Amino acid sequence: MIELWKKESVDRVEVEFSCGGDSMNELIVKVHYKDDSPQTDDEVFISYFEDKVYDNVTFYECSDGEYLGEFGTVEITYEDGDNDFEYMKCSQSEHNEVFSFNFKLELDENEIKFLERGIVSGINGGEGFNPNINYSTDCIITDKDEIIIEKLLERIDNKSRDFDPEGAEGEAQENYNWEVISMEIEDGCISIEGGRDYYIVRDSE
Repeated sequence: MIELWKKESVDRVEVEFSCGGDSMNELIVKVHYKDDSPQTDDEVFISYFEDKVYDNVTFYECSDGEYLGEFGTVEITYEDGDNDFEYMKCSQSEHNEVFSFNFKLELDENEIKFLERGIVSGINGGEGFNPNINYSTDCIITDKDEIIIEKLLERIDNKSRDFDPEGAEGEAQENYNWEVISMEIEDGCISIEGGRDYYIVRDSE
């Protein structure tokens, strides 16, 4: 293959790849010549390097929920006098990271009175499921209570959905979650904590 490379005046071969989700996607192999009149069909080089690239380059296709995969190119070159081709991988890795956030939500008078009754044990919500309120005991919820609850859940969910965590990087994703970490009211506020998913692309080492 080295002799054929030199005969056909090949400049380099580029292999485009992407992988993740525990699998490799189809490779795209491009042959670049030093002149425009090759005598050999590209398929000879393509078939050869589609196999050999796996023997010379490590790809990280295994995903774990945070690491999603990688994409990039492998540049294959040859220098006169060498015994083999040189493989240079240049890639970027994809990640899904959760950045946490917390904030205080100021309550109105009706919300304070409702929570001070001590019948609520927890409140949580997030993308993909309706905000939820848990009660610590059997109780009767009036129509007025229902309005207060719906308004409170909506306010918490809206602020959580639009909240940008400090230090977050990358592209914000739709997925987020939140919960009221304590039913204790301080200065007319309750504390909410949660997390949001961010899609991040980094240069691979």
